[in-house]
Amino acid sequence: MKVRFDDGFEFEAALNGNNIIPEIEVADDELQESNLVKVLIDNVEYENMVCCNNFKVDGKQHLIIRPLTERELKDRDIEAKLEYLAMMGDVEL
Repeated sequence: MKVRFDDGFEFEAALNGNNIIPEIEVADDELQESNLVKVLIDNVEYENMVCCNNFKVDGKQHLIIRPLTERELKDRDIEAKLEYLAMMGDVEL
């Protein structure tokens, strides 16, 4: 299967349960949430994803990528609003 991240980084991978097993090593900077806003897996688009696990078994990298929960999305929105208010009020959080 083919996996493509938001920045256009693409790789072939196998799927074992919910583990994505890439044919190449995927660097940690490719797995940042900002790069997983949109992920295309076998021509199906997923949004707001997070890499919740990255480990090796027998020398092969395994990735577990899941969608953010509604609670995580709300928390992210609240945090962004608080940071904005703090910046506008010149308050250190």
